[in-house]
Amino acid sequence: NITLIKLDYTSLYKKTKKNLQKNNFWEIMIIIVFLVQYGTSFFVKVGLNYYSLLFAVALYVFAQGKGKVSKILSCKPLMVVAKYSFEFYMVHELMLRIFRKVFAKVECFYPIKLVIIAIPALIFSIGLTVLLSRIKQKRYRGSGVKIQV
Repeated sequence: NITLIKLDYTSLYKKTKKNLQKNNFWEIMIIIVFLVQYGTSFFVKVGLNYYSLLFAVALYVFAQGKGKVSKILSCKPLMVVAKYSFEFYMVHELMLRIFRKVFAKVECFYPIKLVIIAIPALIFSIGLTVLLSRIKQKRYRGSGVKIQV
């Protein structure tokens, strides 16, 4: 009886280890394919169909949360970043557009101009992100709605 239980745990461990290796493989393959597609998109125009398919597969694989990449992405520091990511997403393009207009007449080497635009845009985006997040937290705190990350 004890031997059967031991064999059952051993086979379960082997299956789990095999599934973990399979998930690691697919997570890494998705990242590689995305990077290749992104890199080639600068030279070859690619329709959104490829990105949509890749995104759907990535959602399926990463939603399982069983691979090493998923474990890394769910660590505490990245969860804190995720807490602010939506607000940052909503304001960063606005800040970039504003600072492009502000520094439009600056004449200098183009990569330097990009840095001159990007640094203040990043600083203002982070500040506005924190402000919006605090406003959101205060607004929903008394309403009974729970905000979870």
